[in-house]
This record gives sequence, C-alpha cells and structure tokens, in this order.
Amino acid sequence: MAYDYYNTLGVDQSASLSTLTTAYKNLAARYHPSKQESSSVLSKSYFKLLAEAYQVLSNKHLRALYGKFGKGEAGKPWSQVLVEAMSGDNAFPDETRPVLVTAEELFRQVFGVSTVSSANDITPAPPQKRQRPNEATSSHPVPTNWTRSDLPKDPDKEIVYSVALEDIYKGGRRRIKLTHTIIDKHSGIPVRVSELKEFVLRPGTLAGTRVRFENAGDETLGRVPADVVLVVQEKPHSCFVRKANDLVATYNISLPDALTGTTLKLTCLDGKQLAIPITQVVKPGYTKRIAEAGMPLRKASTKKFGDLLVKFQVMFPQNLLTAKKEEVRKLLTEQEDDDI
Repeated sequence: MAYDYYNTLGVDQSASLSTLTTAYKNLAARYHPSKQESSSVLSKSYFKLLAEAYQVLSNKHLRALYGKFGKGEAGKPWSQVLVEAMSGDNAFPDETRPVLVTAEELFRQVFGVSTVSSANDITPAPPQKRQRPNEATSSHPVPTNWTRSDLPKDPDKEIVYSVALEDIYKGGRRRIKLTHTIIDKHSGIPVRVSELKEFVLRPGTLAGTRVRFENAGDETLGRVPADVVLVVQEKPHSCFVRKANDLVATYNISLPDALTGTTLKLTCLDGKQLAIPITQVVKPGYTKRIAEAGMPLRKASTKKFGDLLVKFQVMFPQNLLTAKKEEVRKLLTEQEDDDI
C-alpha cells in the first residue's frame, strides 16, 4: 500500500525543503507516541509514516522516484520500488547514498535532542482550524488518541440514496448500513466493518437534499476519514411526477367521458382515495388543479401542501363507422346551434 506522502505532511507537491522540515517538526512533535494517552500501534504507525514521508520527499532522487512510481505505476508496491532503488548501484550518482533511519532516530536528528523523552518539552505550532459547511451531521467515533484538526481530510464520499415518493411524502426515521475500513487500534490492521446509521427524513424532502455523516469514510494513516454524504433521489412513481411541491398526474380520458363528464378516482401517496368530479367538457391539453393535494411543504406557510395537477389526454377512437359519423355530426351540429 502506498501512502500519499504530501498529504501525510500536509504540503503541496512544490513544497521546499524548509517547508517539509517545518511540517515534519510540527506533526512529529504533536503526534509523538510519548505524547499520546496510550502508545497504540496506530499512533506508532502514524509517527513512522511521518518519518518515511519526510525522508523520501527531502531527498531529490527519492522524491523524483516517488513522483514516478509512488502509486504503483511500476506494477509493484512502492515499498519494493524503494528497497530496489536504495540497493541499486546507479540510483544516486552525484551524492552519497542516503540512509533511511528509524522514526525515533530521525526525530533525534531533526530536533537535536538526545532522548525521545525530551519530546515532552517541545511545543508544536498550534493547528489551524478548518471551517466546515453548516450541514446536518451524524457523528462517527474517532478511533485514534490524537486530535485530528490539523490533519488533511479525505474528500466527501457521496452516495445516491433512492427513496420512494410515498416515503418522502410521509417522512420518518430511516436507517442505512454503511460499510467502511477502520484501522484496528490494537493491531494496526485495516478491517472492514458495517454499521447502521440513522437519520430523519423530513416529509416533503426535496431531491438533492444531502445528509452528512461525519468521518464515516475509510480510515487511513495520517488522514481524517471522509464524510459520507447521502444525496436523496426520488424513485420513479407509477402515477405521479413531482414538480417542486406539486404532484402531476396524467389521465387518459375517453372521448365520451371528455364530452359528458366522469368521476376520476386516484390513490394518493398516503393511501387515501381521492374522487375528482369532472363536469365540464375536457379539451385536449386541459389541466385540472386540486388545491393542497400535493407534497407536504417543508417550511411553515399559509399552505401545508402543494397542489395536485391532473393533465388530461383525450383518447379519440381509431375508427368510426359511416352511420356513427353521421350521428355524431348531427349531434354536434345541434349542439352548436343551441350554443348560438
């Protein structure tokens, strides 16, 4: 597994040696195992990762090698590439071959202290606070012993969460199972775990609404886990199409019913039956609006619901017998005369 050394130290890829050294000093002093509440495998692993990142990036040849093969482009693990480069004869033609020392020895060299216990007398620079967007959150336990506020954070992991229109209409508490990787704090081994997350789906929630679970993504050394963000999406419905807070239904009406009237029966999203009397002549493209029979409004107003729009499609007969044509013509002509 190859780690992102730049992100580990919190620097960009153009960082100078002085920038790398400053970053290493701040992080190594802050997260030295002797400063943690317990000397866990995870804290020791992160301390070693800081040392490895600094030593590779502070050597121009190793840094170039990492830039080329650090993500496995050579078809082999980065650790193997590094070992082969260090043992090769021509890896460092113009300078003394570097020696990668242990994390403890590097700490002594950089800070100039004789014992590791002297780390307790070194004060790192204060971490910069990161501003987070104001979104509804659900907490995720942090399995490490150090404060993460100054570590780089993985980008959000978005998951499309499809919900039936009936469920969005009703709202309520929802559960979702999230599977992610954690690093066992005793063994330091990545393991896959699943856990149920719960959140409230408000009645009338709009498509595109985001539900955030903080730090619920995969754990990696030297980084804060990503937030998992659910993006609400409406499942297609067999009868209704949602338009903001309104519901739109398309109804095929026969020509006789369009001319003489009928009663339209619809099953609403809450399961109730709605009877809509049609008394006027229905013309092609006619839309009937039923007030407050749509989706629940999320914000308080004079209305509690949107409207229901019923769009009619008049179904004309494919064929008509000659005798019937004459009857229809006579009937409609008489109707026109009556209207005059």
